[in-house]
Amino acid sequence: MHKTINYAENILARRWASSSGYNEGLFVNTDGHLIEGTVTNLFVFNGESLVTPPLEDGLLPGVVRRAVLELARSNGISAMETSLLPEDLFHSREAFLTNSLLGIMPLVEIEGHPVGNGLPGPLTSSLRSLYLDQLSILP
Repeated sequence: MHKTINYAENILARRWASSSGYNEGLFVNTDGHLIEGTVTNLFVFNGESLVTPPLEDGLLPGVVRRAVLELARSNGISAMETSLLPEDLFHSREAFLTNSLLGIMPLVEIEGHPVGNGLPGPLTSSLRSLYLDQLSILP
């Protein structure tokens, strides 16, 4: 794998998602594992564990992704990096996306199907509050 600064694939996928009525598109790798959004990193709550795809699956290592993993672990939330299949997302309790501009954004629907109960979940909301609190103490 080679890291490049060519984001043409991401831009085209983002345009397709937008023209199809979606706020974001998700990528899968050649093994069929979910890896990331067009401009976001993906997190899923399966049971009580926070799961995000590992870098080895081919995603970009977002700075907010790293901060969320550290924040979760420092607040007693089990957080791990493991490969995710699309059905893992559909069967998750909660999910959210991260990037530097959005911070933590709840993911409540995929192609018309609700994620969890279709509302931002309590664990996502808690992590979002912790993240915003952390930002407020920065100089």
